[in-house]
Amino acid sequence: MWKQVLIESWSGGKPVPHAIRPLVRNLGLPESPPSDPFARAKLLALLTDMTPEEIAEASGHDDPFAVIGVVNSIPNTAHQIIAAHRKGYTPREMERELGITRTLTYYWLRQVGLKPHRRNRSELTAREVDDILRSWRAGEPVTQIAKRTGASYDQVRYVVMKAQEQVIAR
Repeated sequence: MWKQVLIESWSGGKPVPHAIRPLVRNLGLPESPPSDPFARAKLLALLTDMTPEEIAEASGHDDPFAVIGVVNSIPNTAHQIIAAHRKGYTPREMERELGITRTLTYYWLRQVGLKPHRRNRSELTAREVDDILRSWRAGEPVTQIAKRTGASYDQVRYVVMKAQEQVIAR
């Protein structure tokens, strides 16, 4: 049902009707279709389970075989990236699990307008901050402190920078 409504609206280049907008947003599709029929086809191929024939119809292109050719030319890796993204994987996790580069992951996510998932590290405890500062004052490089403590490089730099600001402020 929703596929037919989507096909009818996108093939005419019209925005999606209100009734199916939540579903379309949930799939990651824009409410208004891209102006390029091949861009429409790529989005539908990567973000829905529509058949190539349904995608050709929804793209609104004059030559359905050209659209089907574009759909079939999308590499399997792209489908794996989108599926892993839907499961909540970060680009780093996809790199490790799927054996693909992060650059390729970012490329395909950008192609369909999705933002990569991020995992932020937890805040440092007072004990961890003290350990970082003690190590830094002893002359240990920031990269080694980060590796040893499990904090990120940026977290260690931030702690050191704040400590330096406090010294200057006195």
